[in-house]
Amino acid sequence: MLLRYTANGKLDPSFGVRGIAAVSQGLQGLVLQQDGKFVVAGSVDSSSGRRDSRDFAVSRYSPLGGLDPSFGLGGKTVTDLGAGAIANAIVVQANGKIVAAGTRNSSDFALVRYLTSGKLDGSFGRGGRVFTDFGSVWARR
Repeated sequence: MLLRYTANGKLDPSFGVRGIAAVSQGLQGLVLQQDGKFVVAGSVDSSSGRRDSRDFAVSRYSPLGGLDPSFGLGGKTVTDLGAGAIANAIVVQANGKIVAAGTRNSSDFALVRYLTSGKLDGSFGRGGRVFTDFGSVWARR
């Protein structure tokens, strides 16, 4: 859930429903855009049917706490990275593009870059995705 408080510490009734906006994904990261919109990152259960699989999930909310319909599909975008993906952090670049960082398969570092519309940025990595395998690095510890 996203909660917004007034300066005196009370829930802001102008945000979401009485100060609370429901988030339909596992929330791991949040960033506030310059225009007052919130971008959140996390994960959702994969729709592919793979066992124990999660996908990157990114959503954007208006300054009033509603999903931003100009982003992704109804304010949300889900990116299938193959298996067990969780977005743990998110940043909005100066050009408005959104980068989500996390893991895949518990041993791969994953970056995904989105256009301001929520679509994958094809000019970044391979189809908007970059992976670095840290499996052998963790094994040496």
